[in-house]
Amino acid sequence: MSSFNPIRGMHDRLPDACKQIEFVFSNVKSIVERHGYQQILLPLIESTELFKRSVGVSSDIVQK
Repeated sequence: MSSFNPIRGMHDRLPDACKQIEFVFSNVKSIVERHGYQQILLPLIESTELFKRSVGVSSDIVQK
């Protein structure tokens, strides 16, 4: 069996927390859709190479 290490700063959301988050999201979604907005999804994790090019290898963003 292989093991893995979670990404630092990323936290799991357990079922009870997911229910609460989904409740808030669904209510907000219904409100904003009534005003003509639509959902977009943005990446949560970017390639390190992207940040190395823009802010440098030794920056806090790249190190974390």
